[in-house]
Amino acid sequence: MSASKLALALQGVIGKNAERVGIKNWMTTGIPELDAALSGLFEKGGIPGGRLIEIFGPASSGKTFLATMVMKAAQDMGGIAGFSDHERSFEPKLAESLGLCIDPDVGNFVYKKPETFEESILLAMHFCEQVRKLKLIPDSAPLVWVFDSVASMVPYDKLYDDKGKRRTDRINMKDKLALATATSQNYPQLAQFAEDYNMTVILLRQVRMKPGVMYGDPTTTPGGQAAEFYASIRISLGRK
Repeated sequence: MSASKLALALQGVIGKNAERVGIKNWMTTGIPELDAALSGLFEKGGIPGGRLIEIFGPASSGKTFLATMVMKAAQDMGGIAGFSDHERSFEPKLAESLGLCIDPDVGNFVYKKPETFEESILLAMHFCEQVRKLKLIPDSAPLVWVFDSVASMVPYDKLYDDKGKRRTDRINMKDKLALATATSQNYPQLAQFAEDYNMTVILLRQVRMKPGVMYGDPTTTPGGQAAEFYASIRISLGRK
């Protein structure tokens, strides 16, 4: 079908429309009912590729379990999974029991323990950029990177002073807002990388109780509200 005069005129003024990428692949959570709720598909559905996903809930509610199942799904599809362990709580035996391959000699799982928030974000972006650039896996194969958890990611300014030395002073109000500032500054770029390189970013977030709240929802998720704007899917988990 040939372009209309209006379309040609607009192209001459502002150029052609940007490419509409869409979802290239879906990764199952291992729970058909949840896959259907997330994607509308009982089979071959679940978590979308190339998007930011937020999974939040109280302790021991299944956040890491769900993320592990998605990482396993990515491996099963010929992709690579990465894990930033900020809580230092990754359990290799549990991951293996769920079917995740963590053998470093295989190469389809990357495990890191970044020191700061910024280091972790840059690491994930460098990972996806280089994997796609070097064509280490097929373009159609998914990439997944999990941050566990956002509340445990320490911003650089909170850990080091202006001279690059470890801080020993007390935490002030600016430090309390440091994580929220870091997420609002970095999530937009991370979301672009996720789509451009077909990498699914999973943000695990703890739920905390706000003291003194008498009415309304007393829970909150540390790290500001940036994830609420940039996450394509937000999964809230409860604990019986």
